[in-house]
Amino acid sequence: MGRGVLERREEALLKLKEAFNFPNGSSLPSWNNQTFSDCCTWESVKCDNSTHRVIVIDLSYTRAEELGHIKWSLNASSFLPFIQLQVLRLRGNYLSGLLGDIRLANLEVLNLQYNMLREFPYFDLSHSRNLEALWLGANYLEGSIPESITSLASLTVLTLDNNNLTGSLPQRGTHHIL
Repeated sequence: MGRGVLERREEALLKLKEAFNFPNGSSLPSWNNQTFSDCCTWESVKCDNSTHRVIVIDLSYTRAEELGHIKWSLNASSFLPFIQLQVLRLRGNYLSGLLGDIRLANLEVLNLQYNMLREFPYFDLSHSRNLEALWLGANYLEGSIPESITSLASLTVLTLDNNNLTGSLPQRGTHHIL
């Protein structure tokens, strides 16, 4: 993996840090741009030992409550350096909006519980064929359960509890918490 790919990886993580600390937070102090230190040593980041690609980003409870909610947009270019990402945890961060197209084919776990989401995050989940666990409980979601969730063949855990949703999900061995 070339140095340019490594630098893009650190740059993308520093943008995440900036968003989670807006306007004046101080979370994730180990994430710094001092000569782009190896992000595999940063807190809340785990890399594959052989490829050095980021496979886990766990930002659970990173955003300080006094900073208020954050409407955050995700896009494919933001996550391009993380094509091997398997676990993305954004639990408890006062996120009020997640829009984007992140196309993470290797994503297995997405945890967005305990945020302030009012609408289902727009993700093109068809690219996440390996998604096994989707945690959306304890938000402010309203309306119908999107049909795109029912098409996730690998999904075995889905939490939607503590929301105001209508509709049902097909039973196919998936553990639902509605």
